[in-house]
Amino acid sequence: MEIADTPERVTYGYMFRTEVRDDEGMIFVFAESDVHAFWMKNTLVPLDILWMDDRFNVVYVQNATPPCKSDPCPSYGSLRKASYVLELKSGVARREGLKAGSRLGVTFPGGVSGGTR
Repeated sequence: MEIADTPERVTYGYMFRTEVRDDEGMIFVFAESDVHAFWMKNTLVPLDILWMDDRFNVVYVQNATPPCKSDPCPSYGSLRKASYVLELKSGVARREGLKAGSRLGVTFPGGVSGGTR
C-alpha cells in the first residue's frame, strides 16, 4: 500500500499509471476530516475509491470510477466527512465485500494503527 501523505502525493495519486494490480492500493491521509472530492484527470485505469472516517469506517464507496477522457473531469466524493481515502483497482472493493459501513484494519509504518495518526 502506498501512502499519499504530502500535498504532492495527494495531488499526483495514481496519475499516468498504466496498471494497478489487485494487491496494490493507495491511501490518502488528510490532516483534517472534511468532504474530500477526487477526480480522475490523467488517471489511465478505473479505480474503486473508498472514503473513511478517522476510525477507518467506510462512509462512501465509488465503484469502478472511470478515467477522465476529456475536460472538464467530473469530481467524485462523499457527502460525509472523511479523514482517509483509499484507491484500489476497479472491482477489488466489490470482490472483497467493502461497502459503506465496513471497517478496515489499517496499520501505518512505525506501528500507528486504528484511528490515530
